[in-house]
Amino acid sequence: MKLDLYMRLVLTIITLCLLWNVFRPLFIPRKVEAYGDILSVNIERIGGHYVYDAIPVNIKKINR
Repeated sequence: MKLDLYMRLVLTIITLCLLWNVFRPLFIPRKVEAYGDILSVNIERIGGHYVYDAIPVNIKKINR
C-alpha cells in the first residue's frame, strides 16, 4: 500500500512539472529578438559534392 502512495506522489510531481513547462510561456514570456545582420544560407556542397545547376530561390522579407 505504501508503494502505491509513493508512485502516486512521484507521478503527481512529474505531472506538475510537465504542466509548468507547458504553461510557463503564458505567464513568464521571454524577450525575443532577431539579428539585424544578413546571414548567407548558400549551399556549396551536399555529401561532399559541389552543387551545380541549382534553381535560384528568391526570399522576400515580410514586415508585420
